This record gives sequence, C-alpha cells and structure tokens, in this order.
Amino acid sequence: MSDLKGKANKGLSWLDELTPQRIITLVVILAILAVGIYFLVRYIKKGLVKLKMEDQITDHILQTGEKASFNDAEYLEMAQELAAAFDGPGTDEAKVFSVFQKLQNKTDVLKLINAYGYRIEGRKLFGKELNLADSLKSELTAAELSKVNNILSSKNINYAF
Repeated sequence: MSDLKGKANKGLSWLDELTPQRIITLVVILAILAVGIYFLVRYIKKGLVKLKMEDQITDHILQTGEKASFNDAEYLEMAQELAAAFDGPGTDEAKVFSVFQKLQNKTDVLKLINAYGYRIEGRKLFGKELNLADSLKSELTAAELSKVNNILSSKNINYAF
C-alpha cells in the first residue's frame, strides 16, 4: 500500500516544481485548448444547422416536386447581393427587393436562405450571428419587410419572414 502511495506522490511531484514560467506555459496551453474547443463546437454547430436546412429543402422538393430556378452559384451570388445591401450605413432596400423579385418558388427561397447561411463577418447583432431572417428583420422596417413578404405572396410563394 505504501508503494502505491509513493507512486501517487511521485506522479504529482511536478506540482512542487512549478515555476512562474511553467505556470504561464500551462495557462497558455489551457487557453489555446479552450479556444480550439470553442471554434470546433461552433464549426460543428454551424454544420448541423446547414444539414438541417438541406434536409428541409430536400423534403420540400420531394413533397412538392418543385425545381430550383437557379444553380447553387447563383443562389450564393444572390446571398452576396443581400449581404452587400446590408453592409455599411443604411440598407439598399431596392437591392433587397430586386433579389426577392428573382425568386420563383419556395424552393428558391429555401435555397437562398441556405446560401446566405449564418453571416459572421460583421453581421452580428448583440453578439448573435445573423441568418437571413434575422438580417432582414434587423435591417428593414416593418413596412419594408412586409413588402418582401408581399413580393413572395404575389408569386404564390408560401413563405414569410
């Protein structure tokens, strides 16, 4: 039993030799690990949100038979147009309305939402990453958001922000 106690004490003997430099090194290593874990969890969470959205699009297409009106690159381009419309002081509402005028069906709306994703670069409101619905609600007045929804409903698209 004393041999086991001796091994346990020997295993922790490095604690007796802690110098300020070793403490700093240990703290830095722990900080790097914590930051790495934070970004890994964030990356996984974003991936799960994206998969969920892609499943929703697939389910919608299977249920309705609707086809996308554009290719994925065009949805990304529209998402970039919206991000640019929201960027800087003020919002380019005409650009926002123009993007929504292009959409032909609910599949297009869902694919645009997916392409927009969660914007990180400068697109935070009170520390929260914004998706398309959040961005529209933070950038547009109630009347302007209503106009976006009216554009969609005028095309018989059953989706509202």
